Amino acid sequence: MKDYFEAINDHTRTTYYVLPLISLNKFSFGPPNNFINAYVTPDGKKIIVDVRELEDVSPGIWVNEHLLQQDENVFIFNVPEHFLADVQLFLKGKYSRMSQEAHDSLRTFSGLNYKRESLGESGERVFETDARLLALTRDEALREELEDLFDTRLSASDELMSPPTKEELWIEKELA
Repeated sequence: MKDYFEAINDHTRTTYYVLPLISLNKFSFGPPNNFINAYVTPDGKKIIVDVRELEDVSPGIWVNEHLLQQDENVFIFNVPEHFLADVQLFLKGKYSRMSQEAHDSLRTFSGLNYKRESLGESGERVFETDARLLALTRDEALREELEDLFDTRLSASDELMSPPTKEELWIEKELA
């Protein structure tokens, strides 16, 4: 479970729950160390991506239909209108209530493991799914792990991931 907490803090939740809504992930911006972080504006209408080196960014970014502007090492994207309600749910930490289309986009484009097949210790087939994706469905196994870890009881209706923090939001006045 220690890996779970390290993983959920490697980048903002926007990186895994909002950026994939425009078919992008942290690997879309060049070498792994080039991506710094992704943020969403407090109104949920824009995604901001901060990178280290502009020249290392993959060429496909420049033709992304949602790209609004690029300023120094920051890219600003519009959230597609049909995902605006999902981003509002994200901002409230209501991940399981996001639309099926949003869930599908997150599984497909987030870059997180989803039913990744590997071999277990005894040579059996094992499927791995990242806990951030399990939180989308309020997965029972994840709930039990969290209950054991925190010595508490969670109801089946409780979300299994906390809402984004203020530090994970891009303040509008910083957009010049």
